[in-house]
Amino acid sequence: MQVVDQIGQELIFENTPKRIVCLVPSISELLAHYEPTIELVGVTRFCEFPKELRKVKTVVGGTKDPDFKTIKALNPNLVIANKEENNKEDIEQLQQVCPVYVSDVFSVESAIELVVQLETILDINIGYQIQNRLNELKNEISPKLNGTVAYVIWQNPIMIAGQGTFVNDWLERIGLVNITSNSRYPTITENELKQFAPEYIFLSSEPYPFKEKNLNEFTAHYKVSKVVLVDGRIFSWYGMAMLEANDYFLDLINKINGN
Repeated sequence: MQVVDQIGQELIFENTPKRIVCLVPSISELLAHYEPTIELVGVTRFCEFPKELRKVKTVVGGTKDPDFKTIKALNPNLVIANKEENNKEDIEQLQQVCPVYVSDVFSVESAIELVVQLETILDINIGYQIQNRLNELKNEISPKLNGTVAYVIWQNPIMIAGQGTFVNDWLERIGLVNITSNSRYPTITENELKQFAPEYIFLSSEPYPFKEKNLNEFTAHYKVSKVVLVDGRIFSWYGMAMLEANDYFLDLINKINGN
């Protein structure tokens, strides 16, 4: 089998890969769903879904510091990485062990493309496939919100999700306009955030675990904005989390609108 991954690398498989090491938390959750069709033999310490995953799988370090010796000992047929989450140098070193599929997800469409490719590469039985269910996400979410938004992922310094991200694609799909024209995850000062005066400030549950205390602080500091705690897994994880997205966003919109 010959496959081109999401950064244009050609991968060739003599047989269907069955022993998988995954360095991407959201994809690990997806691969766990495919078992026992495949065997997910290694995950990172950040692969926290499903809840018991790290207890029953070999932990191979983190997304930025994989343990090459442990990965090699697992004898994988395939390693799955991500352009943004994993270092290029680590990916190149892992390519000496086995083929490495590199994902690059920045929209719902590219996430579905990833799922279709993985289900093809891994020869996933139709009973375990989720690609058809994900295609339903292409339908418009209704009702929608309206206004500008700052999606905050970190505090001290404040970092927000920018253009060209999976998060931003969801924001647009629910009717919002990102306050920044910068790409990826830019840093913003408190004064800049005040000057933007977004209608909404979304505080994500990850990677920074914003809580009720933070909501109260932001609400007091940014008085013209409606501050909302949101589920970072739904906004930024692609794969199984996407199956929950439509219901989550409908509830979120109704809550914000006071319905």
